[in-house]
Amino acid sequence: MRPIDRRMMLGAGSAAVIAAAAGGFTSTAAQARAPVVGKQAVGFYRLKIGDFEITVISDGSLAFEPSLWNAPQKDVVDTLAAEGRDTRSVPFQLNTLVVNTGERLVLIDTGAGGKFQQSSGTLVTNLMAAGYRPEQIDTVIFTHLHPDHLWGATSANGSALVFPNADYVCSEAEVAFWSDAALPGHVPAAMRQMVEATQLALKAIASRLKRIKSGAEIFSGIASVDTPGHTPGHISVAITSGSDALMVSGDVVANATLSFRHPGWGIGFDMDQGQAAKTRSAFLDRCASDRTLIASYHLPFPALGRVLRNGTVYRWAPAEWRWTV
Repeated sequence: MRPIDRRMMLGAGSAAVIAAAAGGFTSTAAQARAPVVGKQAVGFYRLKIGDFEITVISDGSLAFEPSLWNAPQKDVVDTLAAEGRDTRSVPFQLNTLVVNTGERLVLIDTGAGGKFQQSSGTLVTNLMAAGYRPEQIDTVIFTHLHPDHLWGATSANGSALVFPNADYVCSEAEVAFWSDAALPGHVPAAMRQMVEATQLALKAIASRLKRIKSGAEIFSGIASVDTPGHTPGHISVAITSGSDALMVSGDVVANATLSFRHPGWGIGFDMDQGQAAKTRSAFLDRCASDRTLIASYHLPFPALGRVLRNGTVYRWAPAEWRWTV
């Protein structure tokens, strides 16, 4: 058999061009016509932490303008542009987490349920695609009670629990703040409806709500970490099994570029800007020193990675995607 050489390849290429020009590829072109689907297929991602199986479940995403950051807008835009990011709309992924300990099925945060922005609300669909049913969740842990973490716990009209067999766990400081009957009257008018909806969701889960102190162990291998500032009782969640560890950051960091390059820059949802900045800097410093694997709520899906440090500047290093657990 004659070996294929460069000249033959070039000849074959020329023949293909001639055939195409002569209409030889008409049928292939016709077969290429199909409706645009417009959807991504990946909605969950699994990894192992020791004996625990962790599944990142997407509830979709949100988007905000760069003006959400409490920093000089030119600096915000320039920082995004330097990383090749969109300077008009900043995406916030909604990455909930299921922890299967073998004895418990724990969900960390419940997404926005499609009630905050319509681009959210895919948690239940993706949960079921991952092989779990909502009624199998026996514990829900809230990092905090902002709408994109709490509102997915109840149905569209708020009348039913999406995870009917679960107990709900939240820091006592967080529950006390949002449950205050006087709170709607103390917030700007634009926020009043959001606060009232949050209080209704809290009432729906009240009979099954367990309040914990920040820093308390929740279950063996799952503990809360005090990370206040974004909200008064914000917690992160430390997961350990064997020699493996994972830190679930909640909203300590909000963006893979801005939160790491400029830890002092807060967002408009940070209720105590000064405390949030201190918490963020301490968190990044600790994770960079310990090389801790992080699961972040708002970073690009599946939002698993580590913090690298260069002087006072940090960098998000996404974990390598693995096709097997």
